[in-house]
Amino acid sequence: AFEIFKKLSQQAPDNTRYQRSLSVSYNKLGNIQLRLGNTQAALTHYQTSLELRKKLSQQDPDNTEYHRGLSVSYGRLGNIQLRLGDTQTALTHYQAGFEIFKKLSQQDPDNTKYQRGLSVSYESLGNIQLRLGDSQSALGHYQAGLELRKKLSLQDPDNVGYQRDLAVSYESLGDIQLRLGDSQSALGHYQASLELAKKLSLQDPDNTGYQRGLSVSYIKLGDIQLRLGNTSAALIH
Repeated sequence: AFEIFKKLSQQAPDNTRYQRSLSVSYNKLGNIQLRLGNTQAALTHYQTSLELRKKLSQQDPDNTEYHRGLSVSYGRLGNIQLRLGDTQTALTHYQAGFEIFKKLSQQDPDNTKYQRGLSVSYESLGNIQLRLGDSQSALGHYQAGLELRKKLSLQDPDNVGYQRDLAVSYESLGDIQLRLGDSQSALGHYQASLELAKKLSLQDPDNTGYQRGLSVSYIKLGDIQLRLGNTSAALIH
C-alpha cells in the first residue's frame, strides 16, 4: 500500500489526498516496526510522516484534520523518543502536540476527538514531567487531564474508552499524590480508579487487559492501606 501511495504522490505532488494517505502509510509502517522491535526503523517512518503532515498543515492552515494528524505524529514521536531514553526530545514533541490539541479544542470545544486528544497530551506531559523530577508540574497536568476525562465520561457514559482513560487518570493522580506525601488524597484516587476498573471488568469479563488493570488497582490500594497502618484492609486488597 505504501509503494502505491509513494508512486501516486510522486506523480501528483500537489495532490493533498495522496500526500495525506502517504503520511498514514508511514505511520502504519512505524507502528508495525515498533511492534516487531525495530525501534530505529519506526522512528524513521514516524519522522517522515511528521514532515509530510507539517507540509500539509502549512499548505492548508484552516484544515483541522491536518493539524490533528500532525499532533498525533508529535505524540508518537514523543513515545518513541521516550523509549529510546531521549527525554528532552520527547518532551519537546509532547509539548508541540499539546499546543495543537489545545488550539483545536478551543476552536471546537464540542469536538470529543479533540478533547480526548488534549487529555492524552496532558497525561503524556504529566508522565514525562514526573520522569524529569518535576512532581508539581506533573500534578497540574494530571489534574487537567482528569477534568477533561470526567467531562467526556459524563457526556458518553457507555464509552468504555472514556471510562478506561478516566481510570488511568485517577491512578496517575494517586501515584503523584503518594509521591508528594498526601496518602489520603492518593487513597481517594486509587479507590475511584478501582471502581471504574471493576465496572469495566464486569462489562467485559473476557478482556484480559481489564482484568490486569483491576489487579493493579487492588495492589495499589493494598500498598497504601499498609502505609496508613490498615493491615487488615491491605490484606484483603
